[in-house]
Amino acid sequence: MAKHSKTPQKVLKRFLRTGNKEVLEAMTTNAELNKEIAKELIKDADLAKNIAQTIKLDAELFEKLSEYKKYLAYNGSLNGAMQEELFMLEDDEVNLSLAQNSNIDKSIVQALLELKDESLTQALYANPAVEVAILTEAYQDEKNHLSLSRNANTPKDILEKLYQLGESNILENLARNENTPIEILYQLQLESRFERAVKTNEAFGRYIQGENIGWL
Repeated sequence: MAKHSKTPQKVLKRFLRTGNKEVLEAMTTNAELNKEIAKELIKDADLAKNIAQTIKLDAELFEKLSEYKKYLAYNGSLNGAMQEELFMLEDDEVNLSLAQNSNIDKSIVQALLELKDESLTQALYANPAVEVAILTEAYQDEKNHLSLSRNANTPKDILEKLYQLGESNILENLARNENTPIEILYQLQLESRFERAVKTNEAFGRYIQGENIGWL
């Protein structure tokens, strides 16, 4: 209940009063957490790091959590101005978090790419929030193939080409990728080394249920 976005705030306040560490940690993953509850929780540094990554931010919370910039940079509710402010810090750890942000701004993507830092570049090419055009261009360089195979926004035709390469690490990623064509997932599940990854792929599970068929 502590994690659920629809749990009434009065219930969450009750949880807060218990002081149960495990429950409080669960509460920090609730994006709809009441601001007043959040303010209490962020008095604990470990809890504050979690909250910084998950809570819906406004200007006040962004400021209060400013000590935890590396964690804030992961937060998908950061607006463009907040992302730019973090990028301007020129901090490697903050930039890596931004590169993995689920709602990264287009201008920040370009700014990070221009830094020509390989760790940032690969994080971006694995990020589903990055535009297809950028991912398509990235495919031209084989050093980007592993990251692209992990990205659920990589076009299906590119995922098919990556499958044809037959590289084990890439195939493992494809088995887990929800955008991998069903036909390829069927082929991958026939190999014992990829069977488990395919069976835990939610897209494949939905397909199996939708077609009312069993596992091979």
